[in-house]
Amino acid sequence: MIHKEALLIVDRLDVIGGIQVTALSIAKALTEEGLYDTVTISYIGTVNDRLILTIIPKNLMPYIRFKPLFKMHNLPVTLKYIYLFNIWKFSNIKNTYNLIINVHGDIIPINGDMIYFHQFNVDYNFFQMNKFINRLKVTPLWLLRREFLHSIRSKLILVNSSWTMMEAKKFWGFKNIVILYPPVAVERYLNCDLHDRKNLVVTISRFSRDRQLENVLQISKNITNAKFVIAGFVQDKTYFFELLEKAPSNVILLPNISEEEKRRLLCKAKVYLNPTLFVEGFGISIVEGMAAGLIPVAVNKGGTRDTIPPDWLFKDLKQAMQLVKLALSSWTPQYGLFFRERSMRFSYNSFKNKLIELINTYKF
Repeated sequence: MIHKEALLIVDRLDVIGGIQVTALSIAKALTEEGLYDTVTISYIGTVNDRLILTIIPKNLMPYIRFKPLFKMHNLPVTLKYIYLFNIWKFSNIKNTYNLIINVHGDIIPINGDMIYFHQFNVDYNFFQMNKFINRLKVTPLWLLRREFLHSIRSKLILVNSSWTMMEAKKFWGFKNIVILYPPVAVERYLNCDLHDRKNLVVTISRFSRDRQLENVLQISKNITNAKFVIAGFVQDKTYFFELLEKAPSNVILLPNISEEEKRRLLCKAKVYLNPTLFVEGFGISIVEGMAAGLIPVAVNKGGTRDTIPPDWLFKDLKQAMQLVKLALSSWTPQYGLFFRERSMRFSYNSFKNKLIELINTYKF
């Protein structure tokens, strides 16, 4: 019997995010289905053991290897891209593995059989920026990626939503594109009681400025009959303490909570609020909230259109506040069940079945 080995390439495994969850779920799917004898995950930086153990069962760990791609996580972004680009151009990793999946193709310009794109932020910024000096900052990255992206036109391109598919076609003219929704651990929330709920609005997010969590504070000031909770990993300590200082009395900040603490929190709430006005490629936490029976409220852009009914999408913070008020007064156990059932199309099993279908179709 020929030994089959797959290689997954991901940006980093020291933080908890949708890309990390997707990479580990791919490894889990390939090994538990016996499609590959071993799966090697190459990454930049360090490994978050807590994240790995919450996703990959112990009985599968002997078949999954973790190998640093190169120790360069402290390099400036531009140097990082140049280094990665050279690795791609001169490496010979293809001869070693039966299947190569670049799980973070929008950041890591390394070739593979399947290349997953979560967002086209570099291209989005390059074409949207009006000021010459701002555009100049992203130009080196854009030019570096251009050669790589032109070279993979014939490869299988995976995207996480219909919006990302549109971007892939618009910016790079990709043809062979398939939507593979990220896996969401919806099963974890299916036994949440749909009757004993509080007037609670929850946001699960990294504490990072790009998440625009200050919008939660602004919305909460006009809804005094509800509690708001922002919970998640503290990526930017300065930003976290700024929010803590400014937070009204009806807003609670919970840093670095565990998965079980997150589950208990979502099981108590009625509304999930995604406060960013930026585009989300998908939004795993939104679907987790839906699985727990919460009404999701998010901006009417990007991948959220694939997950949330149009009635609960806002265009600005004024409308977001109105929708949160409406969601709190409209919530019923039946409505919670509706969103729970809607979340099931984004489950790990749905993800796994689609991934296996692609591998079998393209004979990887």
